Amino acid sequence: GTVKSEVIRHYDAEGVTTGGSTGEPLKMYLDKRGLAVQKATRHVHDMIVAGTDNIKQIQFRGTRFDPLLPGDTIYAVKNFRRNVMYLNSFTLSKDTVPAFYKAWNNFKPDLIFAYPSTLSIFASFARMDNEDLYSPKTIITSSETLKADQRSLIESVLGAKIHDFYGLSECECIAF
Repeated sequence: GTVKSEVIRHYDAEGVTTGGSTGEPLKMYLDKRGLAVQKATRHVHDMIVAGTDNIKQIQFRGTRFDPLLPGDTIYAVKNFRRNVMYLNSFTLSKDTVPAFYKAWNNFKPDLIFAYPSTLSIFASFARMDNEDLYSPKTIITSSETLKADQRSLIESVLGAKIHDFYGLSECECIAF
């Protein structure tokens, strides 16, 4: 095999990606111990800001969910094991936003995790459409600078306080 496959096998590494905020997700590999620490740290953080252990979370991610399907045809994918619904930020548009509203309101999230720019676009659509959205307990933004006008729009439309989070996918929860 290649050096890469031998290293992955030796460290029992798993592939993870960044959120894609630059337009192209970066793939890297973490060993099982690093993944466990990453997930545990993130879960504790989410419990603190959401005020619950059983967190129903929506994440806006800039990634394709199924590389076997042509184009970006999937808007929402639910991970039942983690109680997370992933919404594909790359497919958010005026034409697709009704599918996002429906997924959001059916899932009734406690916590939202998203890029500020994506969530402000979503909130702008909801305001224009006069959409009645389920209000989460809290919102976490990350990966971009959260501007004051974005914070104001998102918090007023979605009815929840934003916690701006700094953390890298390749080394989760450096600071919060």
